[in-house]
Amino acid sequence: MEDYVVQPVQKALAVLEYVATEERELTLTEVCTRLRLPKTTCFRYLRTLVASGFLAHDPTSDRYRLGEKLRTLALPPERSPLIARMLPVMRRLRDRFNETVNLAELTEGRGEVVYLEIVESRRSLRMQARVGARDPAAKTALGKALLATLPTSEQPPTLRRELRQVNERGWATDHEENEDGSWCVGVAIWQDERAIAALSLSAPSSRMNATLESEMGTALIGLRGL
Repeated sequence: MEDYVVQPVQKALAVLEYVATEERELTLTEVCTRLRLPKTTCFRYLRTLVASGFLAHDPTSDRYRLGEKLRTLALPPERSPLIARMLPVMRRLRDRFNETVNLAELTEGRGEVVYLEIVESRRSLRMQARVGARDPAAKTALGKALLATLPTSEQPPTLRRELRQVNERGWATDHEENEDGSWCVGVAIWQDERAIAALSLSAPSSRMNATLESEMGTALIGLRGL
């Protein structure tokens, strides 16, 4: 079987696997040092994976991360249509506010949210969440937006007052509860009369204020039925 192994392909897959398992953006130097590859060869593998959509490259930071194609392929089939439908919407939101847009769903136990897709701000100061990562539902705008859709008896008792306000206002907020220096605004996304995911805008608190938060909330409310 070894006679049929294409070594360059195997090495390129090793690059892909390393970037995927690190769960953070990586520089060319980090990748080639860890995998002991020549810098020029490693650069070609990275650029090929970017061109194929399996990796993405941030020209500002000159770092590499997982691309949309790989994340979509790794998802269960029922989730892929949701991401395909939401990505254009998320990009429009990012372009309008120039802040990071997140798509997430509640885990089965409802204690956490898991990030399905993220469209990052083009600004240098951005949030730390990554696709596949999990955060406490009770501390995120995404999680609160989804918890607010549950019957009151199924909501966390300590959050019921806030979740009632979420339903009255139309959007949930997170003021540095989940990540220091970060504000988020989120709404539930509905399909067939049930909340299937949540969408949020997140930004450093230094760029946020009540007026902008309200503007973001209003924009997100208009997308709840997509």
